[in-house]
Amino acid sequence: MTTNATAQNVPLHPRSAEALAAHGLEYRLATGDAFDGFAAAVDRGFLGERSAPERVAGWRQTIEGNRPIGVYDPRCPEPGTPVGTVMSWIMDVTVDADSFLPMWSISEVTVSATHRRRGIARALLEGELRAAADAGVPIAGLTVSEATIYGRYGFGSAAHTASWKLDARRAGWLGPRPIEGERPGRLDHVEREDLARDLAALNEATRGRRPGDIAGWPTLWQELAGLKPGKPDAKVRGVRYTDAEGAVRGVLAYSLENNPADFTRATLHVHAALADGVEAYAALWRYALEHDLVGTRGRGWSRRAAGVSGMAGTPRGRC
Repeated sequence: MTTNATAQNVPLHPRSAEALAAHGLEYRLATGDAFDGFAAAVDRGFLGERSAPERVAGWRQTIEGNRPIGVYDPRCPEPGTPVGTVMSWIMDVTVDADSFLPMWSISEVTVSATHRRRGIARALLEGELRAAADAGVPIAGLTVSEATIYGRYGFGSAAHTASWKLDARRAGWLGPRPIEGERPGRLDHVEREDLARDLAALNEATRGRRPGDIAGWPTLWQELAGLKPGKPDAKVRGVRYTDAEGAVRGVLAYSLENNPADFTRATLHVHAALADGVEAYAALWRYALEHDLVGTRGRGWSRRAAGVSGMAGTPRGRC
């Protein structure tokens, strides 16, 4: 089951509008020129710095069909900046082998510290769940910074994450290596634009094998590749693994942080490792563990085609 509907076309629910109006607050879409204020409120809500105009413009270009919603207090000195925000969009989630369901994906949930205890979060979350039901979307996924407070709306933990830090002086590669005489695959450096395209293509080719996985979106791949609109990261590098036939089977996005006390002990940060098959997965991690002049390896986001993630989550970082 899939859907071509967009969340932005679903009307805002009147019950949420009524609940907020009782506190003198307005509930409306933050599209067009209103998106600048929405972006400012999201930055503030997640304790970030004010975004540069080019970053806001880049974000706006990537959310076609999304549903940015703001709660506004007309009595505020800056009435165009909402005191509460939420963003939603419809995206497929894998539920079984090559079987997908449309999911109402929710993120960017913020409430201004000046407007707590006025029912803003409840109106926003309940409004999104009612919108999902009105649109006939059977499942909702939520990404938030404080997951434990959203059980009251029916959300539960979908997937757990972990970060690893390895001392390369004490850890080595004991996994498989190419056997002499075979036609092995190869690793090559790629530029960040190719890195973003490889991440998107591999995710699309393999997500049907991982229950709980999602389709992804262009800004995600750009951010992992160091090409985040308005905030690029020139430190990000990419490595591509191709098999003996020349097909792309793996891609690694990483960055290196120098150690000012010892240039032979840099830290390698893995931003993303995505592979189609165990050979590619092993080759990517072997590369990371055996990189020259590196003393510490940190692991971020990693997938291979046989991996399993949670069923009802939207693992979405901020755009």
